[in-house]
Amino acid sequence: MDEEGRKAEELKFEESLAPVPDQKTLVLVNTFIIQTAGLLNRFSALCERKLEAVNRYCFAEFVTEPPLARPILHISGTR
Repeated sequence: MDEEGRKAEELKFEESLAPVPDQKTLVLVNTFIIQTAGLLNRFSALCERKLEAVNRYCFAEFVTEPPLARPILHISGTR
């Protein structure tokens, strides 16, 4: 089938399709928005929990042994 024949068939196919009702389009868009917002909220909560865990770990490390009180081992001759 040549290019013109294929384009003519595509045009006939597109003309035979009924338009999607506005209500159905709104339902699809609203569903997408609701699901995306839920995903972003769950992701945000997960990030907050992980950052809180890192914060607690860092706070515990610095309270139990402040960084300036640690021996400086990377400078030669400090042992």
